Amino acid sequence: MNRSATPNNVLHRVVTLSAPAQKLPMPTVYLDRDKYLAGYFNPNMPERLTMAWEWPAGVPVPDTVTITVTGQIYKLRDNVYGASGWFDRDPVATVDLPVEKAP
Repeated sequence: MNRSATPNNVLHRVVTLSAPAQKLPMPTVYLDRDKYLAGYFNPNMPERLTMAWEWPAGVPVPDTVTITVTGQIYKLRDNVYGASGWFDRDPVATVDLPVEKAP
C-alpha cells in the first residue's frame, strides 16, 4: 500500500521473479478490478494486481519460480538531499510457485 502523499510506481522493484541467466524485462502489471494496465498507485488505496513477465524465447521454463517481495520505506526527507522518496529495505517474503506450462 502506498502510504505517501503522492502516487508512485515502485512495484516492479518490490516484487521480483527468480530469472534465468538472462535478465527478464520488467513485468506488465494489470489492475484486477478492470484489467487495465497499472500506472501509478494512489496513496492509501489498496489494489489487487496481476503481474506478467515475458519469458525469453529458447530458454527452458522451470518447474517452479521464486517470487521475492522486498520492503520499501517512504521518507518525507532523506538524509542526503532532504527530498522525499521510496527507499529499498530487506526482503519481507519469499514464495516458491509452480509454473503451468502452456502448449
